[in-house]
Amino acid sequence: MQNGPKLRVTEYAPADRAGWEAFVEGHPQSTFFHRIGWHDAIEQGLGHRCRFLLARHGADGDIEGVLPLAEV
Repeated sequence: MQNGPKLRVTEYAPADRAGWEAFVEGHPQSTFFHRIGWHDAIEQGLGHRCRFLLARHGADGDIEGVLPLAEV
């Protein structure tokens, strides 16, 4: 079993915007729906609550994955 830093999941906060966008822009399988602008469009335009999640690794919190979700 590995004793290194563990993966943790956090909910998106406005302070995560730049990191989220950088991760999505650099990932070859990302789509428009992964962009943080989609979060804004869903909440402000449609009035649905978003729960965008980030998987972080290590003490410095490097983003390893993102999961955009919306409550409809």
